[in-house]
Amino acid sequence: MFLFADQLEYDEPMQEKVQGMAQFLLLFYVVAWLRAPVAEDAPANDLNLYRSLVRHRQLDQPVANAALAVMRRHLWYLQPSVVVFSLFSSRVTEEEKEAICVNLLANSCSAAPDQTPSVALDESTSLSELVTTSSWLMFDLMGVDHEWMTKQPPGEWEGHEAYILCKEFVKTVKVVNDTAERGIALLKTFAQHVKGQDQFQWLLQAVERHRRAVPHMTKAALATL
Repeated sequence: MFLFADQLEYDEPMQEKVQGMAQFLLLFYVVAWLRAPVAEDAPANDLNLYRSLVRHRQLDQPVANAALAVMRRHLWYLQPSVVVFSLFSSRVTEEEKEAICVNLLANSCSAAPDQTPSVALDESTSLSELVTTSSWLMFDLMGVDHEWMTKQPPGEWEGHEAYILCKEFVKTVKVVNDTAERGIALLKTFAQHVKGQDQFQWLLQAVERHRRAVPHMTKAALATL
């Protein structure tokens, strides 16, 4: 749109707005959207995006402030209980992983977790600073030891069974809302075809079972039914 602003006869204020939108999409949105599905990278991605938006204030303060206001309402993956996903990310340096472990071990796993953990960010915030007693949640629920944090440097963690187990779990975590959106679309599509909640639930289960059995509507797939 910005390239064709003259042909579209945009006035100068509109051109400035379109240019700001184009810069935001190219510099921030596209990159964040492409990286979003990777669970182990989610904390680092969100923190890096936050820092970048803070710096972007120098170029376009209204756009940066608007984006930051939205982002502050969606800081789930910078919560203490989730920030430890960074230990399994290839986008986090070994130094930062060591700092996360130091803070994690300093917050005893036997202590009571934070009841209402909050996230306060600024341009200099690091992932390790977000660690609290609540950061032990995943390890406690999985019942795995944390010996690999204390006896081996990050570069050697891959050889530890407990680390591998945690990493495999983190990779299965859904950190985007695609599943919820598909569920909502499913409800809207079939809600009008049944009467009563019982029939509706049975229909949804039947549709889900059919979709798992036939993930692709090709002739070859249909021939197997």
